[in-house]
Amino acid sequence: MASSQVGASRDCRGNTVETCGTGWRIQIYSVCPTGKYKGEGDPVIHDKLNCENECYCKDELPCFFTNGTCKDGCAIGWRGITCNERDCKFKNGGCQDRCTEDKRDEWCSCDEGFDISPNAWRKCIDINECAGERGEDYDEDCHTCVNTIGSYTCGCDDGYELDSATNQTCIEFDSYFVLLLSDPCNRDWFCDVGNILPDPDSCLHYFYCADGQWGRIKCPRGYLFDWNSAYCRDEDVICHPECPPKPTPVEPGLCETVTSCVVGEKFADRASCIHFWECIESEGILERKMCGAQRPTYVFDIDKRECLHPVASFDCEMRCPV
Repeated sequence: MASSQVGASRDCRGNTVETCGTGWRIQIYSVCPTGKYKGEGDPVIHDKLNCENECYCKDELPCFFTNGTCKDGCAIGWRGITCNERDCKFKNGGCQDRCTEDKRDEWCSCDEGFDISPNAWRKCIDINECAGERGEDYDEDCHTCVNTIGSYTCGCDDGYELDSATNQTCIEFDSYFVLLLSDPCNRDWFCDVGNILPDPDSCLHYFYCADGQWGRIKCPRGYLFDWNSAYCRDEDVICHPECPPKPTPVEPGLCETVTSCVVGEKFADRASCIHFWECIESEGILERKMCGAQRPTYVFDIDKRECLHPVASFDCEMRCPV
């Protein structure tokens, strides 16, 4: 490449060869090939060499990236004046997850929990958080890290359960997990808030006392309720034995014979803690009613003859005064 072709370039004067660095050359075209223009134009710009690796297309039409031919539009999947920018709208730029429009190389990136494959930068591979450091790559409160695709979950030690809000931390069972000295086969109607009992009909469930009444709760997936420890566990579980057949239930009725009464007067029901009989006519006409209609946790006190919030010593079995 002769310096005489460069003309006014002081940088080239007296030299027989000029270079612009690997992969580049001095732009010396006085006239570009048909259909193209010189871009910035002059071979010297501000006394510095105008180093280009290609002529540009006229009217800013893109050129075909693979052979430099000017055309009205890029090859499918490419964009930009020289068609060297990937078009993310076409097959997501060839990326598995994310494509960035304004990057000319390595325009692919990955969703959270994944990283670019070392063997193919357009592909994403799962990050194994569990192979890292506890407290840095996975949560400090995760006892046993279990890798999942794009994330992780945890196995928890005895006395802990998986936090359903995150599925990535272990939280302590509340202090209410203390087994009552009560027969699960004959649960009292009333219970102390926070106590639990095994479910004699299912190893997957247990009963938890909320608002003074028992509620049935299921252990986390893969766990069973252990009768001895009163925890949901994934191994060495002893289920509560089946209960013997229950006796024939007592039919609803009064504990006493009522021939006359005062309207509004209440009487105990021999079969239910939450029901009572109320006098609606003085000739002994009574109607069976329920405490829970207005107050769901109340029971009928057979001594005071009214619906009250029971104390822990309330005995539902003694429905009639002795």
